[in-house]
Amino acid sequence: MQLEKEALEKSFTYLATKLNLKDPTLEFKVVDYIKDDLGMHHFRLQQIYQDLLVFGQQIIVHLTKDCQVRDFTGEYRKDVTSINIEFKISPSEAILIADKDSGHLKPNGKVEVELVIYLNPKTDKSVLTQLVTLPVWHEDIPKRLRYFIDAINGEILYHYNDQPITRK
Repeated sequence: MQLEKEALEKSFTYLATKLNLKDPTLEFKVVDYIKDDLGMHHFRLQQIYQDLLVFGQQIIVHLTKDCQVRDFTGEYRKDVTSINIEFKISPSEAILIADKDSGHLKPNGKVEVELVIYLNPKTDKSVLTQLVTLPVWHEDIPKRLRYFIDAINGEILYHYNDQPITRK
């Protein structure tokens, strides 16, 4: 446990230097820790901003078995610090937008909404979004539709089914 704590501290110190961060513990949360068969340490860190998930932005820090940082892989977005996290589109409004776009498919499970920061594919800038997850059945196929809805103007930035089924 002490070795794991030391490895994590070295990981954050390394990221502070490489990414020019004052306090990486405010910008990342630990998602996973693995010590592999070679004794190497690997920390999967999720980027956050003011406790909000920065969607898709994870870093894995790789350390040797004696806790020396080798490198890191993954993505970090610097532009999130300019985001105002006050939303105008409420979770219930976001659900209505997603519901309408989906053709009013009846949810077959709990509809979830999470305020997240998302990379707008049209502008390549990070924006505040309501991430709506709609579990539905459509044409006898289960789907989990996910909608990234701009939390300021209600525009659907992107949507997809993250539960694809292949039919024979």
